[in-house]
Amino acid sequence: MALEDAPFGVIGMIRFTLKMYGRILASCLAVRGARKALWIWLFLVPVYACFTRLTLLIDRFVFPAYRRVAVKSPIFILGHPRSGTTFLHRLLTHTRDFAAFEAWELAFPALTARRLIAPLVHRLAGRGKGVVVAAEVGHQVRMTEIDEDEALFFHLLDTEMITTISPIGFVDQALDRLLFHDQQPHEERGVRFFRTVWQRQILHTGRSQLISKLPPSALRTKTLLKVFPDARIIYLARSPLEVIPSFLSLHRNGIQRLWGLDRLSEAHKRFFFERKYRVSVRWYMYMHELIERHEIPDDQFLEITYDEQTRDLRGTIRKIVAFTGIEISRELQARIDATGAATRGYQREHTNYSLEEFYLTEERIRSDLKPIFDRYGFR
Repeated sequence: MALEDAPFGVIGMIRFTLKMYGRILASCLAVRGARKALWIWLFLVPVYACFTRLTLLIDRFVFPAYRRVAVKSPIFILGHPRSGTTFLHRLLTHTRDFAAFEAWELAFPALTARRLIAPLVHRLAGRGKGVVVAAEVGHQVRMTEIDEDEALFFHLLDTEMITTISPIGFVDQALDRLLFHDQQPHEERGVRFFRTVWQRQILHTGRSQLISKLPPSALRTKTLLKVFPDARIIYLARSPLEVIPSFLSLHRNGIQRLWGLDRLSEAHKRFFFERKYRVSVRWYMYMHELIERHEIPDDQFLEITYDEQTRDLRGTIRKIVAFTGIEISRELQARIDATGAATRGYQREHTNYSLEEFYLTEERIRSDLKPIFDRYGFR
């Protein structure tokens, strides 16, 4: 089996994944109220991981054609979560003119596994039981709806997402350093695994152009460009004063549903939100530094502000078309026109909490992210 096909990669990737797994188990023990999580991570997750690795291996014999699939000029949508990345990604992929992943496919990256799981997924969706995460949390996830590819890195435990579905984000002091992906020696192997899953998806969908949404992967931008040298990056920028309370509210709502805030100590909650805030600052500043140092070639990088996207959606799409060279079908154009009109009356279904709820102030955000406010002129 080719090393890049193995979900846990070569020795460095194996060590990293086992290290993260050990830290997650330790966090389950350290956080009061995480007993259920301990059993899930101790028993269910290893079974799931073994199933995923086995079915990926079987793919090499049952679907060998995927290995010859070329991943050409991929489009990566980056930006701090809550910057409009989901809106843009789902809009462009709504008509399935381009390759993308449904949420359940991200959970089962092997084509072999999907053959086994698909009947159950479609049966549940047909009965109206396809919602995995409710809209009230802040980011609705339906099993058969397009979602973000960052979830593929969960199979390596190499993503910020592990802080949402495990207690590790409440206690682990070294997590920020471990999840600064471009600084990890194994990271290229992780992105090569990501590429093999995309090869499978291109074969599965019959669509050669992929559009991928990876908001937390700002910290692996350089690695993405190394593995995909012809990639195009669309970067969405939105005011931190709008993004950060929305981002933290999303996690607060998720914590409430998963753990219950009353089960967590004040120290754990304060640690969690402070860490999430520091991660937000790092996401913003790392992309800012890459842009300022011109480490992303100009012809492979497009900046779009959230205000620009919401104010002039059709103009934004024209700019994306000119930048990427993609073709917009009549069906997709009709969808874009209808969506542009609908967004003017949009009302969110979730609650955004004040900065004080997260032990933050506007002054601190403006100070920590002054270069961002200066660059974009955010009010």
